[in-house]
Amino acid sequence: MPSIQVTVNEDDRKRLKGLFGESADVDSLIDTIVRAGADELVAQATGRAVFSTISELRVYRVYRLISSGMSLKDAELLVPSLFKVTPASARRLIETAVARYEVELKDGVVQRVVELLNAADWVEDRWDVQLPTGLVQRAVLEKVQRLNTANPDRGGRGQIWRFPDETYQGVREAYGLKRRPKLKS
Repeated sequence: MPSIQVTVNEDDRKRLKGLFGESADVDSLIDTIVRAGADELVAQATGRAVFSTISELRVYRVYRLISSGMSLKDAELLVPSLFKVTPASARRLIETAVARYEVELKDGVVQRVVELLNAADWVEDRWDVQLPTGLVQRAVLEKVQRLNTANPDRGGRGQIWRFPDETYQGVREAYGLKRRPKLKS
């Protein structure tokens, strides 16, 4: 397999740290971005990817980033900077890419759902689960509809949804996860 050497200057590293936070693994992010760019160029050079509009190119570029291993959460941080769009526009672009390349990117959505389910907190008598608007939220709520349990409530705090234990555990099981004990965070 061919190898590509890319020089990334300190200013670019600082910019990436500014986007992703000081604790971000910048080398891993750069590797993902470089792989996505190289895959995109090969697809264009071989005629597998042909675009008639800039919008199509943007959607494909987002697809390449996610298929190269970038999480949906990281894509939401990078895409606004990449295309100079608002965070809301970036989320719509990511949703479009995931919907258009649904089969190819299904694993990325499932990975994000698992991350959010694992990050849930037991508060009083319910699980607080962050569910960003869009594909991830729809994926979880579709699983909830298939269960014969109580529906979660919007928590009133941004993207937080409050899940009864039985519903939360059912969604976890639907994603192949083990039940979680109710522990205070």
